[in-house]
Amino acid sequence: ERTRTASVTLIKAGWSLNGRYFSKEVLAEAAHLWDGARAFYNHSSWTSKVRDVRELFGQYSNVTVDVETGAIIGELKVLAGEDKAWTLIKAAIGNPKPPVGLSITGIAKTSEGEAEGKKGDVVEAILEAHSCDMVTHPAAGGEFDKLAAAEEGGLTALLLKHVTKEQLEHDRPDIIEAFKKEWKTVRKEEVKLD
Repeated sequence: ERTRTASVTLIKAGWSLNGRYFSKEVLAEAAHLWDGARAFYNHSSWTSKVRDVRELFGQYSNVTVDVETGAIIGELKVLAGEDKAWTLIKAAIGNPKPPVGLSITGIAKTSEGEAEGKKGDVVEAILEAHSCDMVTHPAAGGEFDKLAAAEEGGLTALLLKHVTKEQLEHDRPDIIEAFKKEWKTVRKEEVKLD
């Protein structure tokens, strides 16, 4: 079975497009809440944590905070058979106008306030994390960053596509030597067959 995993940003610190301010400190305190959270297509039209299983396409793990930016980051494992989600994720990565992004759902304590010279709803604490969903208009910077494990051959195949012979010679000369020995053996066998 293929493993399909993407590195993602669930939410960025700062002002969201819907007028909520998330500080780095608030996100750092809440990051663990999304570890194990589910990913659904779109947000639910109501506020319950209960979602339709047919909308489920993945689950988050290794969720933490980017110490430089304050963003909540992690890995999203796409469930087997969810080819539509995987296609949309690949279309979004590296795209200056991605067709989809990510948006969190949960319960937060907010108050009217000011931050970074702007007034609006300031999030004081995130109390519950329900999900982080694929949406067409993410409001708080949720995005698909890169593929962590590829469709064919997993992470190893993805890495090998981007490593050069020079990098291997420098970092792993043992691998180069092993290939040379194997090639010599193959050549000797080919000669014997003639």
